[in-house]
Amino acid sequence: MISKTKPYKHQTDCYNKLYGKEFGALFMEMGTGKSKVAIDIASNLFADGKINAVMVIAPNGVHRQWADEQLPIHCSVDYVPHVWTLKKGSLHQKRLDNFLFYPDDYARLKWFMVNVEVFQTKNHIRTFAEFLLNHKCLLVVDESTRIKNPKANRTINICYNLAKKKKEGKKILEILPLAPYRLILTGTMVTNAPYDLWSMFEFLKHNFFNLNFYAFKARYGIEIRDTHPGTGQTYLRDIKPSEMESIRKYAKEGKDAQTIGFIMGTSESNIQYIIDNPGLRSPYKRLEELKKSIAPVSFIVRKEECLDLPPKIYEELLVEMNSEQKRIYNELKRKYLSVYDEHELTVLNKVSLIGRLQQVTGGFFPYKENDKAKAAQIGTANPKLKTLLRDLEETDEVIIIWARFVAELKLIKMSLDKSFKNKRTELYYGGTFREKREEIIRAFKRGEVDFLVANQRTAGMGLNLQTSHFQYFYSNSYSLEDRMQAEDRSHRHGQQSAVLYKDLIVRGTVDQQVREVLKAKQNLLDYFRDHTLESFLGGEN
Repeated sequence: MISKTKPYKHQTDCYNKLYGKEFGALFMEMGTGKSKVAIDIASNLFADGKINAVMVIAPNGVHRQWADEQLPIHCSVDYVPHVWTLKKGSLHQKRLDNFLFYPDDYARLKWFMVNVEVFQTKNHIRTFAEFLLNHKCLLVVDESTRIKNPKANRTINICYNLAKKKKEGKKILEILPLAPYRLILTGTMVTNAPYDLWSMFEFLKHNFFNLNFYAFKARYGIEIRDTHPGTGQTYLRDIKPSEMESIRKYAKEGKDAQTIGFIMGTSESNIQYIIDNPGLRSPYKRLEELKKSIAPVSFIVRKEECLDLPPKIYEELLVEMNSEQKRIYNELKRKYLSVYDEHELTVLNKVSLIGRLQQVTGGFFPYKENDKAKAAQIGTANPKLKTLLRDLEETDEVIIIWARFVAELKLIKMSLDKSFKNKRTELYYGGTFREKREEIIRAFKRGEVDFLVANQRTAGMGLNLQTSHFQYFYSNSYSLEDRMQAEDRSHRHGQQSAVLYKDLIVRGTVDQQVREVLKAKQNLLDYFRDHTLESFLGGEN
């Protein structure tokens, strides 16, 4: 094994297990260095004459990180990179054509980085397929949960349109990938349902489980039939823990599995499985069998099992709402309606209500004007912002501040500029131009940025921000993956200090409830499957 940077033991173990295999899965928790292992595998395949090119498919922005950060540090062979762009111009097109279609003498390993979003359509599939046909290629899908939905266009295009198909009439007999070697990489497998594995392994090898997706769900999941209250249509959904308890209660009463299955709307075998496994709470079964089936081609590791990283430290800064916030907050809870400064706000369902209440705790009243979403600041004193600014006065450290809503991000940036005139603050969110994003991250790593104000969904994936070991969460999204990804921008290989995370929480509000759900390692939408809105929101404030 040749390696430019010394691997940790778990990285060597992963390499030894997967090197030379036709395909493999790197299920390595965030911060454990899965990109390095993939690069080491590619470098050695090239050195052994088995490949001459690599295509990396990754989320937008992350694909550039491979070229800008990962390859210069870890690639142990001479290489040439190219990052896919839709940029127009004859010079660019000539360079792209030379890279894609006119192989040189393969003295250098080609790395072609493509953002996964481009696979939403078939517009460029031919280009990518020709690259694979012209080279002996390793095809890598980074953050492979992006292809977890078997019906999504991007999944279909990556799994089936980067391959040759053997057909008999319209029936597909075999799928033959154009890339002789394939890898999937993800650090968040532990947060996902086992159903997500089907598409990822379909990419690695057609019909890996010898089950179509629906048969796969039936074997490894427990679903029941339900009826939509509005349309009256029946559909299948995951069983709830409370429904499992009902099944066990029926069994204790003497009802047989067939009868209980008829009552609950599921199969007799599912009923028996629940009865035989009294500790079962999740809507999944036979997980040991599933784990065993993927084990020969998978490497699974958690951070605490392999890296001597500093610990994570959590604190909560509790805040009280001002009187106007309380009025609006309680009106929305009771009536799903409130008015502020001649603007009206109504909400239609529980998920949107929680989002609106979060905006109120952040100091904003969301409304629409001419069909455009806007947000008015509630009063002149924002308690959450005031608490943040006061706390920041106590440190000269480099700080990352996360927020969910655009209005919050912009207000934080403006307030930091005003309060800390001698410090540099940068805003990184969906509205930040791509070129500006790259410049911000370079400046941050050089130590030239004091405050990075960022959105979890935009900056929480793929960036290495070990320069900071202080993070503030002004607000949280509903997604556990968003939170974990954001935390691990700092808590990863290269971090030399404990990382401190501070959540700004408005006491007795959805802020506390959302944080509690995330601490319990749940997504909020999953939580709602077995809880009512009333139990989530609690009483008056």
